[in-house]
Amino acid sequence: MRAHPQETIGKARQAHAESLESYLARVTGLEGEPLRQEVERVMGIVEGIPQLMERVNEVAMRRGVGLLVQPLLEHAADYFRDPADHAPEVAYGVTGLLDDAYLALSVVALVHDSFEQMVDVDVPGQVATLRRLLEPDLVERLDAEVGRAILKLARTVAGLRERSSLDVDFFLERR
Repeated sequence: MRAHPQETIGKARQAHAESLESYLARVTGLEGEPLRQEVERVMGIVEGIPQLMERVNEVAMRRGVGLLVQPLLEHAADYFRDPADHAPEVAYGVTGLLDDAYLALSVVALVHDSFEQMVDVDVPGQVATLRRLLEPDLVERLDAEVGRAILKLARTVAGLRERSSLDVDFFLERR
C-alpha cells in the first residue's frame, strides 16, 4: 500500500507545473517566511500520507478491524495512483497531490470517527489545512469520492453477511 503514494509523490516532484510555493502564495496571500513555513507544513502533510496509511492499517489489523479499514485505505491509495484523478499530478505537479492527501486524510478521519483513533496524528487539523487550500467544488467531489468508498465497503459487507447467513442456514438444515 505504501509504495503507490510514495511513487506518485516522486513523480509529482518531477512534473513541470506551478510550484507548491507559487500556488500557496496565490491562494493564501502569504509571502516570505510565513509562506516558506506553510510550504514546509503542507509538504510534511503530503509526504506523511504513505506512512500514516500504513500505520493506520497496521493498528486496524491488530485491533481486529483490518478487514473493514483496509478497503478504505486501498481506495485512497488507488486514488493516489490514478493519473486521471480530480487534480492530476502530471498537470499540477506537487500541487496536484493536495487532493490525494485530502482524500487519504478524510478516509483516516472516517476510520477514527467510526472505530477510534488509530494513530496519534492531528488528522482533523490536517484535513482542515488542506480543505482551505482546495477549491470548494473540488472538496465536494473528494467528499463524494470518500462516500463512494464507504458505499463500496457497505456493499461488500452486506454481501459477506448474506453469504454468511446462507452458510449458517445450510448447516442448520443439515442437523
